[in-house]
Amino acid sequence: MVIGIIICSFTGPLSRKWIVKAFKHIQQHTCIRFQKKRNKHKNFILYKSEPGCWSNVGMQGGMQVISIGRGCEHLGTAVHETVHALGVWHEQARADRNKFVKIIKENISPRYLLDFKVIDRNISSARGYPYDYNSIMHYSQYAFTRNGEPTIQVIGVGKERQLTIGQRDGLSTIDIAQLREMYQCNQKEDTKATGK
Repeated sequence: MVIGIIICSFTGPLSRKWIVKAFKHIQQHTCIRFQKKRNKHKNFILYKSEPGCWSNVGMQGGMQVISIGRGCEHLGTAVHETVHALGVWHEQARADRNKFVKIIKENISPRYLLDFKVIDRNISSARGYPYDYNSIMHYSQYAFTRNGEPTIQVIGVGKERQLTIGQRDGLSTIDIAQLREMYQCNQKEDTKATGK
């Protein structure tokens, strides 16, 4: 899968550096390829440095904007937002999340409450993969706190194993497996290897 991209000329050099590193990181682990937008790319991603770090989830059709703004200039943030555009929701938005984490609504800044909603199973699927505390798509324990207190508490097996959430070092093993399945990387590699 080849995805056309444009990095705005006014995107800061630090943002640009981490966006390019995010491309390399995703390409290293999947069959997804990024290239400079050409006329043949009717759907493409435009990277900007607007306030904040954000992206829509999944292909929107035509131009899709991702912001890697000031304070977002890190590999993990650039990967996280790009993976949203590739079609992946937040891990803590899974329909089964209440078995694995507890959302503490009273500690969440009101303007971000919607970001903690569960996504309907008809819109998002975990594809049979286990809950991934280590996902780059998982919020941290204090994400969008309004009072310095935790907004997400690890429970269940994660608590028993003393697992943490919110890493931004790179794709987890399960993140990679899900992207590879979504973009049929294994099938493409098998076909290429066998010629069938």
